[in-house]
Amino acid sequence: MNIGDKIRRFRKAANMTQTELAGNKITRNMLSCIENGSALPSVQTLVYIAERLSVPPEFLISESDDLTPFLKLEHLADIKREFSCGHYRECIRLYNKHFRKHGNSDKDDELAYIMTYSLFYTGRAEVMNGEMNSASLHFAEALEFAEKTVYDTFSVKMRIELYRPVAENIQQAVFSMPKDKYQRDITELCDEEFFKYMTDDQDFEYSNRYYANHIAAKKLMKTYDYNGALGLMKSIEDNKSYPDINMVLLFRVYSDMEICCREITDFENAYRYSTKRLSLLESFRS
Repeated sequence: MNIGDKIRRFRKAANMTQTELAGNKITRNMLSCIENGSALPSVQTLVYIAERLSVPPEFLISESDDLTPFLKLEHLADIKREFSCGHYRECIRLYNKHFRKHGNSDKDDELAYIMTYSLFYTGRAEVMNGEMNSASLHFAEALEFAEKTVYDTFSVKMRIELYRPVAENIQQAVFSMPKDKYQRDITELCDEEFFKYMTDDQDFEYSNRYYANHIAAKKLMKTYDYNGALGLMKSIEDNKSYPDINMVLLFRVYSDMEICCREITDFENAYRYSTKRLSLLESFRS
């Protein structure tokens, strides 16, 4: 594909007319001549057209029809830097800005691997913040990218299977993996602890004391000590602005506080906690 064919291809992909691409630096007739191969652009014109099309000028004069390697040379270092710093949303933004509209970029193993993890970590943070719809979309896209790379993504796919059911139905999350398989395959502490908490494991030593308090409250509920359970859970509610208390934990605490209040016939507070639980649930779905 020659220079003119490439310019025409990317101009049409950007839904630009020749007049729009020409702008105020070159004439439409000149651009038409370049596109049909009857004229070659000067260096200045080539750089101008490349900037307007958001492609590297080197690509337009190369023999390759694959834009991805040229974009990687220009932008991959920035994405890797943000990834190494844990700025996953910025990785997604940079990918969408520079690579999304070009068809071959999602077939690049390195980019697909980075995007798999960036989308997962973003989705996981959204689950903890109660942004469930957005999290579900990010998890689905992460799984798509995971299938497009030769790099090992088994671990992240397993972790998505932990968080995605929570995002899709926090009231009754259904996990596809058995406990022993999850224990064997996942070693990251934060994910293991979340899995233990979501499955109400009473034997696990939680580093998050609010998880531990809630599990302890659930133990008391089983012995019908609803007042004792309420006391533990109120200590969680009183500290709900703390970083260790995420929206998933708070939602589950409100659900159990509602149950405890009903059991001790404190219907006023049962209604109050029901309202808080439903308010959170509504925010999760928005």
